[in-house]
Amino acid sequence: MPWRMVTFGSEGERYLREAAYSRLQLDSQRLALIDAANQLPTALAQWGRDLQAVMVGQFQQIGAAWRQAAQSDLPREVEGAMQDCADMVLRKAQEYSSNRYFSLRELRKMGHPYAVRYGPASAGIPDFLVNYQSGRFWGSWQAAILRRSGTDYEISVTNTAPWATYLITGTKKMRQRPIIEAAFEATKEERDARLAQAVRKADP
Repeated sequence: MPWRMVTFGSEGERYLREAAYSRLQLDSQRLALIDAANQLPTALAQWGRDLQAVMVGQFQQIGAAWRQAAQSDLPREVEGAMQDCADMVLRKAQEYSSNRYFSLRELRKMGHPYAVRYGPASAGIPDFLVNYQSGRFWGSWQAAILRRSGTDYEISVTNTAPWATYLITGTKKMRQRPIIEAAFEATKEERDARLAQAVRKADP
């Protein structure tokens, strides 16, 4: 909007000059804001490119770290340690089923102490200890490691004797014999130490 000069004498002229100067200052500030606003998309775009570059660089570093880990000895060391852990559990399960505490005849005379009508350890020994009879149950233990992903493994311990499922999980007449759970629990500290050793060896 154009300014008009109106004469009101010397005082009026000074007032208008001051008002005009103030308006010029405001116009300059407004133009500066408009210019900054016009430059804002360019500045934001540049900022976005800079941020993207930084993020890409960081992700590249992370990717390199993961590739380095994948190429390290960690997977091999963990797999070997997990196999050792599986063998520990296997040996403990064999140990828990290697002694003949009672013969079948003695168990009958005792009134079948592992029946559900009795409480835990009613035979005088923990329920996870399984009597060695023919040796088939003792000789049917198997252990393996199952790789799920990366260095994530799972230990599998099973018994392939025909009656193993009924003995281990129980029936409506016979209590379960938690031999596998007991074998895992008894070897926990040793297994943890073996895995820690594998990690230290792979990443000294």
